[in-house]
Formats: sequence, C-alpha cells, structure tokens
Amino acid sequence: QFVTPFGLSIVSLNRANFEISRELLRITEWLPAYDPSVRIQMSVYWLSLVISLALLARLRLRVRASDLFTFLVFALFALLSARMALFYSVAMVPVWTRWVEAALPTNIFRFTFFSSPGSRIGGTVLALAVCAIPPVLQPIPPFLPQAPIALAEKLKTLQPLRVYNYREWAGLLAFFAGPDIKLSMDGRLYLSPKGKWSEYHDAALGRLDPTQLALVNETNVFFLHRGYHAGLVERLEQNAQWQLLFAEGDAVVYVRKS
Repeated sequence: QFVTPFGLSIVSLNRANFEISRELLRITEWLPAYDPSVRIQMSVYWLSLVISLALLARLRLRVRASDLFTFLVFALFALLSARMALFYSVAMVPVWTRWVEAALPTNIFRFTFFSSPGSRIGGTVLALAVCAIPPVLQPIPPFLPQAPIALAEKLKTLQPLRVYNYREWAGLLAFFAGPDIKLSMDGRLYLSPKGKWSEYHDAALGRLDPTQLALVNETNVFFLHRGYHAGLVERLEQNAQWQLLFAEGDAVVYVRKS
C-alpha cells in the first residue's frame, strides 16, 4: 500500500476511514465481533473459535508454531473487525485440516458407502441440494440495484445536477448519470471531515431541516435510501418545498417543487 501517490500518508487515510466507518457511520463490517449489531452474522466465527480452542486443548497445544500464530493473529483481527472474519476463515482452512486430522482417531473416515456408482450419484445430488437451500430461503439480490440505474436516466434532465445521495449508491449514480453529476459524498470517506459525516448521520435520523441541508450542500436533488434515511424522508414528505420524483424499492428521490 505504500507504493502509491499517497506514500506513508496512506496510514493516516486508512485510520480516518476506520474511525469514520466504525464510530460515525457504524458500518457493520468494521464493527467488532462482539458488537450486538453483528451478533448473528458473527455466530459462525464464535462457533469456530470454540471448536479451535477445543482442538488445541485436545492436542495439548502440540501443534506447529506457525499454525498457532496464524490462529491467534487472524482470530484477533476478526475479533476487532468483523470484515476480517473472511480472511480468518480462509487462512484457517489448512490449519483446521491439520488439527482435525491430528485430533481424531486413525482411520475414522474409512468407510465404503460411496463405493458404488449409484451411491456416488446420489451423494452428489444430495450435496447440490444442500448447497441450493440457502439461496432458496434467502434469494441473492441482483448485483446492480435497478433503482439507481433507472433514476440516473431521469436525473439527466435536471441541470445542473447536484445530488445529496445515499453513500453506498454513489458509484452507480456517477457511472450511469455521466460526468455532469455532482454527488455530496461517495465511498472515499477520507475526502470529507468527520463533521460532514456527523451531519450525514444526523440528517438520516431527521434531525436537520431538508431545505437548510440542501442549501449547505448546494444540492437540488435528494437521492435517499428509504430505510437508512427514514427520518429525512419523513421530513421531506412533510415539507411543502419538496416533492417526490421517483420511488422504487428502497430508493426515493425528492426534487424542489417548481
């Protein structure tokens, strides 16, 4: 990361991103594993931690020093930041393999159930069915939300186009609306001071007047997430100076009344 135009200042930028994400925006991937907001999502991490400690106790810590180091470091990283659980799970695959093989009795997996072609086919079908259960119970949303894409076409008629936007959809808006759009914020958290992110948080909760917010940010369009910006959306609905232009799914757009 140091071989960039930022040089050593990348450290301070990363720290700013971390503080804004965790303390102000409370983005779940940056929260610690013990935070109530990620308790369900991190349940597998806690289960793996218990199993890993049980394996270490079973082996009486007679494991490779490199494996123990990998476990301690990545488990600590995941404990401090939920997003590190992904790296923890990948790094621990070979470690868990060695620990399980050492902890279980010899030849425990020697059986002949899948020796015939029919049983192999049946086992394969069963495995595929099990893998298909999660998407059926909770379908995976489309990679590109359709609302920002459709909205970008509508907003091209508003010039100059200055949008107070939901941060997570900034990239899609910028891509589909073209270079003429001016967004209030995007994923580059370090570009805005902490005060601006505090304002963003307060606005989402409905603590700020929409007209004053538009004046301060020099925007003429509100492009919001109905859930995250519930408080601001409620104030816009009650404000006679703004009208609903577009609503689809979680996306709502308000413009000044002409």
